Amino acid sequence: AIVGNVALFLKKKYKIPVVYTYHTRYEQYLYYVKPLERIERYTGVIQKYMGYFCKRCDMLLAPTPGMRDYLMAQNFGEGVPVKVLPTGIPEECFFPDMDRAAEIRRSYKGDKDYLFVTVSRLAREKNLLFQLEGLALLKEKLARYGKTFRHMMIGEGPQRQELMERVRELGLEDTVVFPGTVPNSEMKNYQSAADLFLFTSKSETQGIVVLEAMAAGNPVAAVDATGVRDVVEDHKNGCLTRE
Repeated sequence: AIVGNVALFLKKKYKIPVVYTYHTRYEQYLYYVKPLERIERYTGVIQKYMGYFCKRCDMLLAPTPGMRDYLMAQNFGEGVPVKVLPTGIPEECFFPDMDRAAEIRRSYKGDKDYLFVTVSRLAREKNLLFQLEGLALLKEKLARYGKTFRHMMIGEGPQRQELMERVRELGLEDTVVFPGTVPNSEMKNYQSAADLFLFTSKSETQGIVVLEAMAAGNPVAAVDATGVRDVVEDHKNGCLTRE
């Protein structure tokens, strides 16, 4: 809000256009601001402010067609042109080190039949508690066929301890592992090592980690949500599911 209003001030002072790139759905992050913990009370305020701010810009950029449609449906920047400008990924994402990927696979898969991976900030908006519930059900169902899996939940964040406690409650200690933060240069190898990329976030505007998974040749199973559905075509290059 502060930086944005400075930009509007400079626009007026120097008579230059302001272009705003919409990469974050702020209403889904209100619980990080202690006075605004009651999200349902303040979501409307944030939406109104976004509408106020966007109308004073000269152009809005959305990373995906889905976010463009969202901006237009919310009447953010009514009358202001909205264009799509995707965020790309580095070319090296398409070329994992297969020897390193095999090493990672041996290390984490162990004696299990499958290896899955999620790359995410370990935080509430990523919907990871829901993911753990799904993994518990999957473990139970696969056991009927004598199959097992291990899941790498890569990343760090404020919800790590809560997630680890939930893993214990669900009896997933031998199933879910937390490798922590992985260097960007290694991410393609972790993706290539796995059999499936799982993604349950509903707050994405573009889902770059989904693109990175695909680039490394890792199939994607994800909750059908904004950002993700612009990349994943159900039963064509991945699987989309209702929550």
